Amino acid sequence: MKGFQKLKTSRSSTRATRPRFARWKVAVSCFVVAIGVVFGVVFLLPNSPSTKGTSQAPALKNPRVDVLPSPNFVNTCSDSNLDASGACLAAVISATTNVRASEGIRALSFDAASFRKLTIGEQLFVLVDLERTARGIAPFVVLSSQLDQVALKAARSQVDPQMGVNAVLTGSGPIVAWGSNWAGGTPSAAATNYYWMYEDGRGSSNVDCTPTTLKQCWGHRDNILEAFSAAAACSGRPVVLAMGAAEAPGDGTLPSPSFTELMSAACGPSPSSIVMTWTHAQALIDPG
Repeated sequence: MKGFQKLKTSRSSTRATRPRFARWKVAVSCFVVAIGVVFGVVFLLPNSPSTKGTSQAPALKNPRVDVLPSPNFVNTCSDSNLDASGACLAAVISATTNVRASEGIRALSFDAASFRKLTIGEQLFVLVDLERTARGIAPFVVLSSQLDQVALKAARSQVDPQMGVNAVLTGSGPIVAWGSNWAGGTPSAAATNYYWMYEDGRGSSNVDCTPTTLKQCWGHRDNILEAFSAAAACSGRPVVLAMGAAEAPGDGTLPSPSFTELMSAACGPSPSSIVMTWTHAQALIDPG
């Protein structure tokens, strides 16, 4: 993975509305024998029959350009600290609903009071699944404490979470595909999700997206919406989609707070290290 870069200060005033030091990175499985690794595509690990990842359906094309939040929640949320306020969350929900409408996706809707009681890792889990299910993509069925720990270690180090070649999901089976995201300097899980999903292209703070690496633009969004179709790799065994997520102050090298999420597909039943299931999460945040 390449190093981080600071935001440029020569952007127009409309670009300066993002938190001043926000930046984010994306990781994919790096233990793949393939001709060229494309960031944002989740590859199957070497113990699977294929070294190519599954691609998104045409209906899931990425936006042509970044969409600045409207309303601009940067004016409501903290620009330097974690912001768990109801006002910040309401502003992000409104901005996310508006940008979803431009894609023909239903409004982001959940019980905000119940959502705010969740841990940040749980909030990231919920947001990822809300983005997926709104587009007809299978949700991650469990938030795993094992994967949470991997995500937390990475958040503290302000890097992308990584999985080893022979990683096993405890109580389930081998992890055959994974992808991960990192962001720093954003004020909340919901705001971070907005940037990963809707402002991740050329000109954004996605440090892997440059004029010479355009294939790495929208990599975070690609990871969030990746189908993780691992049926072939599991040879008839059940496939479980599991996730880990975390937030930490970071080590001081880069702006904090530091957010990470790790998405995976494993061959086997549900893992033994369950923090939350998607079924439980839905019941908690149901707007009624």
